[in-house]
Order: sequence, then structure tokens, then C-alpha cells
Amino acid sequence: MKTPSFWPWFSDNENKLKQIHTLPKTEQKELLYWLNKHIEYYNPRIKPLLNIPTNNDGPSTLTFTVYCEHEIRTSLLHLLETAPLYKDWIINTCQVETPDESNKRHQSQEEQDIQDLINLLNSFS
Repeated sequence: MKTPSFWPWFSDNENKLKQIHTLPKTEQKELLYWLNKHIEYYNPRIKPLLNIPTNNDGPSTLTFTVYCEHEIRTSLLHLLETAPLYKDWIINTCQVETPDESNKRHQSQEEQDIQDLINLLNSFS
């Protein structure tokens, strides 16, 4: 797997990203557009999320979010493994449940709760 072209772009724009709050709205939109576009070139199912402190208090964070799709783990791990070290950035990942996955998890928990209640009632018989 080749090194993602995202990282050279990110390196060229990291200082501008850290100061995004001070940029005019049009420049902010353009910068975020290209951030998303460069990740999309690498894998369209990975989404970037920035957390930039407005007062430069602490490091900035770039989080790659993905839905709980196991098939993109390799792609995501490769993206993280090829990331250069940045002293003022935290780079991490976060998995997000799709609505269907959330519903299934809640349903199975409800089913388990019902089964536990039935077992408890049966224990008194």
C-alpha cells in the first residue's frame, strides 16, 4: 500500500489549519474543503474531524472518524502508520456506530434484559 498523499498536503497546511479561527470565512471553507477532499482521495469512507483550540492552549487534534466498518481498518491503520510526527498535533481515530448498528445493539440489550428477567422469575418457581 502506498503512502497516502494526504500527509504532504497536511504538512504544507498544518500551520494554516491551527489558525483556522483567524482566517476569513471563505478561506476557512476552502481549507476545510481541501482537507476533506484529500482524505476522500485516500478513502472516501474516512472523515476528518478537527479540534483546534481558539486560544492556542494545548495541541490541536485531527481525528479520523469511520463508521464501524471492519473492511476499512487496514486503510485507516495505514493512514496512521504513515503519519509524520507532529509536535503540536494529536492524531487519532474514532469509530462511530451507524444508526442500524446502534439499533441492533439496543435491541440485543433489550432482549438480554428480558431473558435475564425471565431467568430470574423462573428461579423463584
